[in-house]
Amino acid sequence: MTVVKVDTTDESKFDQKSFTTLPKGSYVFELANDLKVELATTGKNIVKVEARCMDDGEYKGIPVWDNIALTPKADWKLVHLALACGTQTEYDIKEAGGVDLELLIAGSTFEAAVSVVPPTKAADGSMYKEKNNIAAYLFEPSKN
Repeated sequence: MTVVKVDTTDESKFDQKSFTTLPKGSYVFELANDLKVELATTGKNIVKVEARCMDDGEYKGIPVWDNIALTPKADWKLVHLALACGTQTEYDIKEAGGVDLELLIAGSTFEAAVSVVPPTKAADGSMYKEKNNIAAYLFEPSKN
């Protein structure tokens, strides 16, 4: 017998929900990973977000991914995630000069608006299936 080693601690490998797309709408999510800065294939720094839908019913457990580019034009999305999780306030982020990733840990919950990206054609002509995007991390604006 030839056994190919796989990460058996990753429960998503045993769950078909990994291939399900959420309908467009707002959902409550839980971070499935601790956030950290990583290097993308483009050479830019990104933060990879894996979230699991926490709404009861048929959508519970469905994963949605988001890659947040750490660029001046896109880092607002990381700020919105921190505000949506409630791990930092607008004041905290301003005082620290940024978002503290050590506070954005697996198990943190937030609400987000999800969109659906239709199937797209790959460079080799094959088709990618439809997928979800996090359109917005939802939070109550501060009342300054």
